[in-house]
Amino acid sequence: MKKTLVIVGLLVLVSTLALAVFKYEIPWQKEHLTADPSGRITLSKSFVFKVLPESTENGTEIWVGLPTENTKVQSASYLKDGRLIPLTFKQRSSGGEYQVIFDEIPPILPGESLEIHFTASIPDLIYWLNKKELDKSAGEQRVSLSYIPAWWEEAVVGDLTVEFSFGPSLELESVQYAKKEPTWIDRTPEGVAIGYRYQNVPKDTKLNHALVLPKSYFSAGFEPQKDWLSAGQITLIVGIVGAFVVFLGLLAAALTKVERYSTPAAYIQGKEAFTSFDPVETALFFNVPGDVLVKLIIMGLMDKNVIKMTSSGELKKETTLESLSWYEKLFLESVDDEVNILPDKWEEFCNKTFDQLKKMLGGYCGMQTKTYYQKKLTELYDDPKADPRWKVLKDYLDKKIPEKKQEARGYQPAYLEPYFPFFYFSFINSDMEAKRRAAFTGAFIGKSGTGHGGGSSCACACACACASSGGCT
Repeated sequence: MKKTLVIVGLLVLVSTLALAVFKYEIPWQKEHLTADPSGRITLSKSFVFKVLPESTENGTEIWVGLPTENTKVQSASYLKDGRLIPLTFKQRSSGGEYQVIFDEIPPILPGESLEIHFTASIPDLIYWLNKKELDKSAGEQRVSLSYIPAWWEEAVVGDLTVEFSFGPSLELESVQYAKKEPTWIDRTPEGVAIGYRYQNVPKDTKLNHALVLPKSYFSAGFEPQKDWLSAGQITLIVGIVGAFVVFLGLLAAALTKVERYSTPAAYIQGKEAFTSFDPVETALFFNVPGDVLVKLIIMGLMDKNVIKMTSSGELKKETTLESLSWYEKLFLESVDDEVNILPDKWEEFCNKTFDQLKKMLGGYCGMQTKTYYQKKLTELYDDPKADPRWKVLKDYLDKKIPEKKQEARGYQPAYLEPYFPFFYFSFINSDMEAKRRAAFTGAFIGKSGTGHGGGSSCACACACACASSGGCT
């Protein structure tokens, strides 16, 4: 009888292990590298790791790959109740891989997320472009900065941004892009920002960014790294750097109470989809750039004759007795009579719109809501009587609207004819867009509560991504 019980017990354990499932996704990831003239790079990295509701394991430890052996993590934190809580960490180097380890994070339950931020100093990321640069005059010498953001082996990254920042002394016209053209380039009195943005990055996708810079940007005493291997050899070497490893499970069944954390908009938890959004509210939900959002709002106000376009193509705000939506009222308070956005009102507009969106989404399932509107956008796009704002939003999400201003005039669908030339206007600058993104990031922070943790005490699951960078172009 005892042998039978042992066999049955083993079968139950094997079944439990076989049924153990771990699924995850990365709603967003941000990598910001600031290049100081001294040659030192400061990396600010943040990401959200979401354990999907169907998972049977919890997240308990995160290892984050670092680009070079000399990279030093300076600070780390996680988001709780709208506040950044300091996070302990330790660094590890083994077999040519370098990681920072966070082993005291709050457990990430199925259906929950954890947002992590950390900064690191990288002293050895700027390389000579090639041997020939040493023979050139100081004003002609070039160096390279190559960086591959973390790529996840088993998960799509919903929204990925990579931004390089430089001081105002950078000669922007001297910068070359060896791998891909940037999504945006901003120059302000404070400096230069070169950015890349990607959406729905497939799992296990490496996105190399290689900038060729004038050596004159860096101080005279700075000596770039030397690497005289071929470009192919360098790419192979720098591709084997760092790894994200999330160790999950291994939590005792006795664990009963843990902190719960709210998630970004697209992953709010609930039981059903929210189905009452109009086109602008749907655009807010999908976190479209401010310029697209403003154009959708103006289109609706033009249809109500609250904003009119003059014969010379200029916009004018009119008084009205029309019934306005909540976001239209907020928008009209944020612009002057010529529909120029008032900088001191823009941040307030962003905060209030996303606060309202948060209230509307309370208790609903973000994933089901996302699926519902993806389907609705497809159906309405084929409907000739549909509000054109649905079609603009669908075209943006499908990347049919050119992001570069000089190419925008090639986008002229017939359904937008009443709104040209206004649709070619640019309403948002980089500082205003940064404020909009900041408002969205903080708009979905809820109050902590209690829940019940679980998971097998034997089963273990892991998810991996790699982080890489190097001196090649």
